[in-house]
Amino acid sequence: MEKSMKKLVYITVVLAILSGCSKDEKREAPLDNTISLAGIIADPLSTTKSNLGQDGLSALWSTNDSIGVFSANTKNAKFTLSAGNGTQSGTFSGNISGAPLYAYYPYDPDAGEDPKSVTSYLDEVQEQSSLDNEIGKFDFKASYSILGNSGDNCRIYFRTLMSLMSITIDPTGSSFVNDKLLGLVIRVNGRELAGEFTIDITDISAKPNFAGYGLDYVNIVMKNQPVLTSGTTIKCRAFMNAAIKAGDAVTIDVITDKHFARVNITASKDIVGGYRYNIPVVLASGEGNVQTLTLPAFYNETVYGSYDYDDGSANLKYRPYIDQWAIVVEDDDASSFRIQNRAEKWVLNIADIPVHMLCGQLVQIRVDTYGLFNFNVGEQEAIVIAKANKKAWLYNFEKHNAYIVYN
Repeated sequence: MEKSMKKLVYITVVLAILSGCSKDEKREAPLDNTISLAGIIADPLSTTKSNLGQDGLSALWSTNDSIGVFSANTKNAKFTLSAGNGTQSGTFSGNISGAPLYAYYPYDPDAGEDPKSVTSYLDEVQEQSSLDNEIGKFDFKASYSILGNSGDNCRIYFRTLMSLMSITIDPTGSSFVNDKLLGLVIRVNGRELAGEFTIDITDISAKPNFAGYGLDYVNIVMKNQPVLTSGTTIKCRAFMNAAIKAGDAVTIDVITDKHFARVNITASKDIVGGYRYNIPVVLASGEGNVQTLTLPAFYNETVYGSYDYDDGSANLKYRPYIDQWAIVVEDDDASSFRIQNRAEKWVLNIADIPVHMLCGQLVQIRVDTYGLFNFNVGEQEAIVIAKANKKAWLYNFEKHNAYIVYN
């Protein structure tokens, strides 16, 4: 896909079993149920944890990091970092009965009891900040070997399952200078980049299986909304399933509080799990693979409703004391927002609105109407451009229309 990639070399986890291991590498059960794991990240170019060093390359353990461990007698035991926060070597503590056989990172209490079908979820929305190197627990790993002896204890070697996309945004010479960066969306139609997956951690060659239900995009949300400055760049990172193939059309959408850019790239090679791919994005005008759009000033609007920026045919603003609006709770995660007028016999309903939304987040909503015409109805994608005073501003870039809803 891009010019530069770096291998994410395996990390080593040392199993300090109280009984030790025999010199002939035969692993036996510990004398009691308590063991400690000394995790060592050996290579400075690895990107194996939820926290990166100051150089953006070296990987460091973070507070509350944990792994899941399987033995013949224990299923999915949790081991949590107890020492070594912010370093490349940490100690993990937990309980297990029997010799460790398989392990994975990060720990998930819902991973299941069968190491042949460990279940987890690679978030399609990955929140991060340009002020630190915290990239979240999106870097999934599985053990490929457990070795050791009484001299150096037992070690678990991990392999990296996902690929890391490192995207550098350069606004110099573009209209994006002084904008707030809200987020990015990386998309490849027909490829499963995120979502729920299973993996057989007993098979050292197994890959994540998304079973046809994976999502074709990953959404990076910049929680600190850094200002794009001429002469400087901002780096955004996302983990994704290694599903992109040579020749695939890759789109990268850059969203700010005032502009939108779509960058078109053709993958030059298959991406591989455990590699970092560096992608420079230059937003200056004249770049042939960059399409830009200035957002309409709908964020200056404060009234609930629908705003059409093509021909205005789908404009509808809530009229106090004339119309009615309501919130319908769908479940713990989503709600519907409705504007209606009983006397005039029309309804605008916007469903599947996430209860918790972030600026820069791509959301999937559904718009339905009754007694209204020329509205874009059905399933839609929209970006959260702003949130304030219990309101959210959602913009659909494909349809050039927007919604202000209660949130």
